[in-house]
Amino acid sequence: MGYVFETEIGHIMNTVRARTIGESDTITLKAIASANIHPAIKAYFKADIERKLEEERKSEVRSKRFPYSISEVLSLQHQTDLLLMFYYQYDQQEFETLLDQAVHFSFNFLCRPQYTLVEFLFENQRRLSTSIIEKKLKYCTDYEYYTLLLKRYFSERGLAEVTYEEFKALLGTIDKEVVAKHSSRELAAMTRAMVNFVQAGLHDSMTNPGPPQLPINAAIVFFEDKGLSEIKLRLEYERDHNQLQDITIDTLASIIEEVRALTSGEESPALQQKESESPSAAEPPNEQPVPVLEQAQLPRQETSGSSRYESPFVTTNRQRVPAQSTTEVPDRESRQESTPPELRSIPALETLFTSSEQKRFVKFLFHKDDFGFQDALNILSRAKTWEEASLILDELFVAKEIDPLSKVAIRFTDKIYQRYNSKAG
Repeated sequence: MGYVFETEIGHIMNTVRARTIGESDTITLKAIASANIHPAIKAYFKADIERKLEEERKSEVRSKRFPYSISEVLSLQHQTDLLLMFYYQYDQQEFETLLDQAVHFSFNFLCRPQYTLVEFLFENQRRLSTSIIEKKLKYCTDYEYYTLLLKRYFSERGLAEVTYEEFKALLGTIDKEVVAKHSSRELAAMTRAMVNFVQAGLHDSMTNPGPPQLPINAAIVFFEDKGLSEIKLRLEYERDHNQLQDITIDTLASIIEEVRALTSGEESPALQQKESESPSAAEPPNEQPVPVLEQAQLPRQETSGSSRYESPFVTTNRQRVPAQSTTEVPDRESRQESTPPELRSIPALETLFTSSEQKRFVKFLFHKDDFGFQDALNILSRAKTWEEASLILDELFVAKEIDPLSKVAIRFTDKIYQRYNSKAG
């Protein structure tokens, strides 16, 4: 598949290279993390460094006489690991190799996530531990519902491993449910991740006026991966007979709705509306991001109040509507009553921060967004272990473009760590 998109991939690699290493001999992970490039590429580099560090840790010789497992040591080790990772230096050759892998993997994952996940995770194995699967999912930042649902599925069933066939069937079931429960516009909006990835690789001089467009071949592969052969065939017809090479999300939504109407034997609501509306009353295309997955249909870890298909930590240029911005945060007693039994022995997050610390975190980490801070606490409060909480923090720092090595970020991390290790800090 990759050769079809070599032009787009080439643009993305050139842009990333220009905004990161350029003509320099080396570059650190910290510089990559702070660069103006797509978050998926940053996540790929970071996950690769974590893998390298973990492999190096395995070769260390540690005497049982030293208390490596006490909370104070673990906290300092975590900070040391962050420093080691973010100041890791790539030379030109290593950077170029990993950039090629990162862009090709990300593009393949965005275009056909089911196929890419199965092949990337299992490689040549027929059975894989769920812990390894969860580690490798760090390479994936988009289509977060896969990660959230898979982790919840593994946890609820207590699975230690899963077979290739079981995992492949599970992904198919997840997407079948997603397709069944969402409208044509919502399904079309799922391709926004691909649009954003392609757009992130374009220089300012290469952008065209009007709504962003997606290569129609990418949309074809995407819906083939979802098992929606009727939509795939219709898009191929548009490409081959109508010479449509690129497509907007609005046009894609109309096509999906027409195909669904034909296969169900019903007249398309979009066509009815289009016939009844005058041009002056038509809704401006792409005026607002199209909602995709509603909160009630996502795992509980998703941010409350958000109806968009995205990471719970992703920010947008839209202002919160009053109904969301005035949402009351449950008081400590009511939150304790609704907390799962396994979390009731862990201190509530709000007990860890002083008033001045909270104000500092909101100001310097969340850009004075009190509700964003509360959203993050709501998600972090459901983590049963420090390992789960650290993964959430990693995602938060990437999505908010926070330097995890800043004093405020380190203090915030230590406070969260203290929740699971009361002697820490």
